[in-house]
Amino acid sequence: MKFHEKVLNLAVRKGFDNAWTKIVKDAMEDPDYQDIKSSLTWLQEVLQKTVPFGKQIRAMLGIHVYRQIKKKRTTEDDFKCYVLGWCAEIMQACALIADDIMDGSETRRGKPCWHTLKEVGLNAVNDAFMLENFAYYILHKYLGNDPQYARLVKEMQRTGLRTIFGQSLDSRFSLKRDMNDFTQKNYEVLVKYKTSYYTFYSPVSCSMILAGIEDDAVFKSVENLVLSLGYLFQIQDDFLDCFGNPKVTGKVGTDIIDGKCSWLIVKALEVASEEERRLLEKCYGHKNEMDEAEVKRLFDELNVKAFCEEEELNVHKRIVDMIKALRSDIPQKPFFYLLNTIYKRNK
Repeated sequence: MKFHEKVLNLAVRKGFDNAWTKIVKDAMEDPDYQDIKSSLTWLQEVLQKTVPFGKQIRAMLGIHVYRQIKKKRTTEDDFKCYVLGWCAEIMQACALIADDIMDGSETRRGKPCWHTLKEVGLNAVNDAFMLENFAYYILHKYLGNDPQYARLVKEMQRTGLRTIFGQSLDSRFSLKRDMNDFTQKNYEVLVKYKTSYYTFYSPVSCSMILAGIEDDAVFKSVENLVLSLGYLFQIQDDFLDCFGNPKVTGKVGTDIIDGKCSWLIVKALEVASEEERRLLEKCYGHKNEMDEAEVKRLFDELNVKAFCEEEELNVHKRIVDMIKALRSDIPQKPFFYLLNTIYKRNK
């Protein structure tokens, strides 16, 4: 990274963090809610303990795209972009709380999951709703008068519905636990809706909207690219859930015992013999350490780890080609930035 790029990134990070401080402070001082200060205090608790601690790739991707497209910006323009970034991070925190409750997870980002805290419990369900609505609250508060506001609301709502469809599909695959459903085609649809749209496409599309781009062809030209980035990201998540170090990833993997439709089980079923498939069907999706260990043994026997690493390499190459093939009016740099950020990640 060149020196001026490093300084620029530090300035962006400082501006982004300062925007968060202002967002939370303004919410606490909102005159419409001063008669329920205890709820405001709880909102602040939820925000500060669930939102700012992730990798923030969603926010940073959107900010980088916006800055590359809109070269001439005011301080107000930058702040609006930071607000969009925090909307993405708040929605992410909302999704993680809900996902952890549904999966019965215990750790997230190296800490106990929000719903496992004694003072929270199933109130976490309401906290997830609170976060979702807070994202729309700040969008209206700071961008309500922007000419692109209606388009941004529509895009966020569409992304939210897509993600909920993806989460529903994920849960139903897990509950049904029919190995015939664990196909590459079904997996790609699952990832597209559960991960790719809200993690990569929404930050890019919202930034393009804020920058004033209206040509549908431009949005379509980046959609396939960012969906491929989401596919790569989810394969890595599946790999780390099984083979990652919990001290590094910050969570204990549960995909096997939860019976998730992950890339690993899809590939294992693809290459397994009839006897190995019967063993996978017998052991996969049971909250039993012996069965989980047997599935991992079969993964090793079937060389799933090597297949996964090969798939990551092939998808990386495909994404590089897609970035290079982007239209001349779409910046390549933010997508290379993201690809380099997530490639070969260990958490």
